[in-house]
Amino acid sequence: MISSLVGFILYFLLTVYSIKKVKPKTKDFIILLALVFGLFILEIPIRISSWENTLVSLPDFILHFFGIIAGYIFTKTKIFIGIGVAITGLAVAIFMFFSGYNLWLNRISYGTFTGTVIEKAPEFNISSDKYCLTNESIKNKLIVLDFWHTACGVCFKKFPVLQRKYDKYKNIQGIEFYAVNIHIKRDTLNQAVNTLKRLHYTFPVIVIDDDTLLKKFKVSGVPIAIIIKNGVSIVYRGDIDGIDNEIEKFKNGH
Repeated sequence: MISSLVGFILYFLLTVYSIKKVKPKTKDFIILLALVFGLFILEIPIRISSWENTLVSLPDFILHFFGIIAGYIFTKTKIFIGIGVAITGLAVAIFMFFSGYNLWLNRISYGTFTGTVIEKAPEFNISSDKYCLTNESIKNKLIVLDFWHTACGVCFKKFPVLQRKYDKYKNIQGIEFYAVNIHIKRDTLNQAVNTLKRLHYTFPVIVIDDDTLLKKFKVSGVPIAIIIKNGVSIVYRGDIDGIDNEIEKFKNGH
């Protein structure tokens, strides 16, 4: 996020400075091509060789490129047009800094920018020693399932967020939270539950050892929060940070 914002500004200034500094000796378009080539020679080979893995930084690359283009337009057009382009680019960079980048991460991680979906919930039975969730048992409820496993460092970083959401809504009838631990081979007996207990987390934990269940819920990576409404619909699939909107709608009877 910082790289996108600062990068846009620096590439914009670099382009304006380069054109004004060397203008008597070199055509402006040649300077533009040199700057673009310098950026592309660093970025494009890596993105071609590993496109999926570089999607996370794609907005950063686009804003750097746009910084060069905006700088070129700024020097080549009427002042009010140049200023307009510069302000527009800066506004996009600021938007990416505050919220746009998180929307992009949600899109590449979960398939949707906001997390809101409308899907039919599969037939399921999620159970442990203390809890048993089925389509029938959660009718008229909103259930938040946060899938994780013990080898997921990001999951542990998100647990404070899950705890805050749980504390905020735990006393509201019909809203329930469960941290669904996916048992992995290296886990010892009760490791997931004991680990969260040692870290003083109080949200309910369910441990599963069922790949079929993960396929039903289309869980291909963790962490991922899924909200099930009335046992029949999945209304959210994404980051735990973004669940409030669906919960508030349920609270208000929607």
